[in-house]
Amino acid sequence: MNLMYPMRVRPLTSYFVLHTFCSLLVAQSPLAFDVASIKSNNSGAMGESVRFFPPSGRVTMTNVTVRRLILNAYQLQDQQLSGGPGWIDSEHFDIVANSDATNLTPQQRWMMVRALLMERFKLKVHSEAREIPVFALVLARSDGRLGSALRKSEAADCTPPRRPKLRPDKVRRRPRGSTDDYS
Repeated sequence: MNLMYPMRVRPLTSYFVLHTFCSLLVAQSPLAFDVASIKSNNSGAMGESVRFFPPSGRVTMTNVTVRRLILNAYQLQDQQLSGGPGWIDSEHFDIVANSDATNLTPQQRWMMVRALLMERFKLKVHSEAREIPVFALVLARSDGRLGSALRKSEAADCTPPRRPKLRPDKVRRRPRGSTDDYS
């Protein structure tokens, strides 16, 4: 009876180790879309949209520039991105991409967009520290007083003012069936 017990445990242990090892390999593989369609958008429309469809790995991007995709995918501010050809600001694209991966975090989705940029647009990036000009707000007067049109804030914190509450008797209501604009 002692001989049969180790025989039953070994296959289960081997399966568990193999399954765990394969799961780690899959988890560490780079995230990428399985299929992507990229088409030039010459509509001249002003708006752009990026829409993910959780929990699936589907994304649709309409009228986006490569610059906007880079800024979003790498979580950059506009002034943090420099270089690149001129068309990354002017050419607009419609992108539809799908992946079999599910339940992705927003960071994982943007990692997939990064992989798409590298694969399809041949994006190469590097980061560097630069000194750039900045503005400093300083007192112009030597006595430390503010100008005549400025006054010192008395608030301990800088919270924005509250919106005024509208009184129901002062709200203009549109009559039923009316198409007039009361703005």
